[in-house]
Amino acid sequence: MAIQKDIIDETIDLLKYIDTTPSGSNPTLLQLRTLSYIKQNKDVKTTDLAREFHITPATVTSQIDRLVKGGWIERSSSDKDRRVTYLILSSKAKRHIDSVIGNTYQKLNWIFNGLSKNEMKQLYNIIKKMQKTAERRKKK
Repeated sequence: MAIQKDIIDETIDLLKYIDTTPSGSNPTLLQLRTLSYIKQNKDVKTTDLAREFHITPATVTSQIDRLVKGGWIERSSSDKDRRVTYLILSSKAKRHIDSVIGNTYQKLNWIFNGLSKNEMKQLYNIIKKMQKTAERRKKK
């Protein structure tokens, strides 16, 4: 158990150095994940986001409200079923999303400077394995 505690402590310490503050009116890191998901998928609903990110629909709704207010996404009613609302990127998001994501990744890229490509692959595989464990635990 000592090594797990050390890993948790070091991870928390590492997070102190990561600036997650959005610049200007840019979205937060979590909001960027949401925008990226909407960009990559068609006919996205709030429930899709909740399922994808393992959060409650209420949490998604508040995040969506902030993105709508910021002009990043719009709600669009389905032509087939008026009860269904899709989330789509606004024209602002379509113009700026790639550069905002690119700038954000570039801003955070320094964290990998001390790692070789092989170490980064190992880290990625370990994180994916931990995510699968977390997903299985959540399903119980």
